[in-house]
Amino acid sequence: MKIGILLIGLCLLFSCHYYQPPQIYVFDKSRTINKPFEEVWNSVIEWFAKNNTPIRNLDKSSGFIASEFNLKPNASHCDCGAFDDSPYFNGIFGNFNIHLKKINDKTTTITINTFYKSNNDFLYTVIDSLDNEVKYFSIFCNSMGTLEKEILDYVDR
Repeated sequence: MKIGILLIGLCLLFSCHYYQPPQIYVFDKSRTINKPFEEVWNSVIEWFAKNNTPIRNLDKSSGFIASEFNLKPNASHCDCGAFDDSPYFNGIFGNFNIHLKKINDKTTTITINTFYKSNNDFLYTVIDSLDNEVKYFSIFCNSMGTLEKEILDYVDR
């Protein structure tokens, strides 16, 4: 009887609230630019400075730059899914890294990888046989490609 009431209560609780995972977006995160490595490198560093974006790691010899991890994206940068059909955008942070590769003296490839996550863990309950088990999950968000496009367009101007 108690288990039946508990199951009904959980069904009512979870039927009122649901999480819809984020969409998967297809976009260009890499571009070959007809500029020498040095010029592309300087443009990328300039983008960081103009956008007040802290750099965590920088290694020119490997062409690698990583942003600070706790960047606050705006809602056009990532999709974190939805709760009850309302987009979720609470406590989201992220970072990105950029890799530059010299193709020849006049051509460089730039690749941008972004990562977004909620700093909130969400509680849900799983009923396993007769025992209740509490679980936590984190929300990982998917990039919508807008930040990547912004940086690629800036460097390719």
